Amino acid sequence: FFVSVLPSMVAPAKGKRPPVAGTTGAKKRKTRVWQDDDATAPLASSAPAWASLGVKKKRKVLKPKEDSDDSDSEVEVDTDGDEEKDDEEEGLEVFRTTGPMLQPSVGGRLPPHQLNFSRRRDANYASKPTVATRCVQYHPNPASELLLTSAPDHRVRLFKLGAKDHTLAQSLHCKDLQPMKCMFHPTGAKIYVHGGESACYTVDTETFQYHRVDHFIKDHKHEKCLSTFQISPDGRNLAFLNPNGLCYLVSSQTWHLSAKLKMGETLRDVAFDPDNANYMYTCGGGKVYTWDLRGTARPVTTIRDEGAFDCTRIAVSHAHVAVGSNVGIVNVYTKPAGGAFSSTAPIPLKVFKNITTEIEALQFNPDGQMLGMASRAKEAQLRLGHMGTFTVFENFPQGFLKTNVETFDFSPDRSHMAVASKQGRVQLVRFNHYCKSIRST
Repeated sequence: FFVSVLPSMVAPAKGKRPPVAGTTGAKKRKTRVWQDDDATAPLASSAPAWASLGVKKKRKVLKPKEDSDDSDSEVEVDTDGDEEKDDEEEGLEVFRTTGPMLQPSVGGRLPPHQLNFSRRRDANYASKPTVATRCVQYHPNPASELLLTSAPDHRVRLFKLGAKDHTLAQSLHCKDLQPMKCMFHPTGAKIYVHGGESACYTVDTETFQYHRVDHFIKDHKHEKCLSTFQISPDGRNLAFLNPNGLCYLVSSQTWHLSAKLKMGETLRDVAFDPDNANYMYTCGGGKVYTWDLRGTARPVTTIRDEGAFDCTRIAVSHAHVAVGSNVGIVNVYTKPAGGAFSSTAPIPLKVFKNITTEIEALQFNPDGQMLGMASRAKEAQLRLGHMGTFTVFENFPQGFLKTNVETFDFSPDRSHMAVASKQGRVQLVRFNHYCKSIRST
């Protein structure tokens, strides 16, 4: 398990600023390359630049050019006065707190029918895998501008997203583990890498020291077939799923098994209530289970998903619960007050039938105004639903997506979307409505 650090990402010495290419006195830096992955190498000689403290930067605001269809056509405008602050006051707590991102920004209502979006350069063009990118996630704090990806090539990559170019910040080589899913801790302080069995790596995002945890569920019969996992919004619990109907709740701090929940049927997905970390939703076999984690090992309510033979994905927002099925149907329900459904057969508010193959990715954007749904069975099977009118945006993806979608993620500030594909690309989509809202705040 290795980490390679780009020379350009190494923090400058204290009291010195790194030379700028093309300026007088700029010196060339030597690049240190690890020749053999099997060789013993330090994880990181020093903190990367994006994690360093005490480096002051001149703030820039990105202003798109008028009437331009080129997604990379942007003008950088320097700001000063009250806009310029020391890094000690702004941007230094990137990996220590999610406070700034938890404050809702002023964006207004998202218009329906036609989505104002543009494409950007691929996030992972600097280091694209030759196999499918199976996982993608933004760092919880938008100030970090980091994107996490993983692929079956035994590598987890961390990219630094820029206004024009994106660079590979870190690359973690997992020799004895093939990453199936990786996630940031809600605080952004850790990365969890899971490989489909009772083994997981935790990586510190500041030091990039890693730790492997084995046999944490202590169930030798089922520990080698854990399909996926999810982290609670408060970061306290990790929920690992076994497709045979078992859910294991593990403490993120001690790795002690706190609960073993039995569904009795197949289990496909799990999601936590973003407003109450004590409520968890699981789905499988055409049913949705609601769990109260405050001392019960039985579901509070069990509902039958209307028209579904097998529920494959579930997503929860502040107002809705969406359930995807193996035939491409996505049902949207009103999220019940208190988290538990009052009826065993609720009527969905909306039934999306825009995809005809199995739903394998389902997610609300941070403010709940959009619902993304995707299937990897066919090309370009990605749709965005407008939750205010329960309609699908007619012009998305509009031909730019000519590949099978593996998964996707929305940025925490709602301004972007990363789409991972079967060819390994991670395409970036910018939502201009939210970008204007961010610039105006």
